[in-house]
Amino acid sequence: MAKATAMCPLRLDQPCTLCHPDTYIGPQDCPTVAMVMDDPLLRDAWLEARREAAGRRTA
Repeated sequence: MAKATAMCPLRLDQPCTLCHPDTYIGPQDCPTVAMVMDDPLLRDAWLEARREAAGRRTA
């Protein structure tokens, strides 16, 4: 059975490489992901980057 690869929600289309020392299992326990998702300004910037990336993929 193949093991699923967790994707980094911040680095679009890249796998989670556990790059933060306090991350042990994937994006769900990553302090950087938590900080971005908890801050309204950072979350808005992240959403805009995802929208732009999605637009480039469909164009």
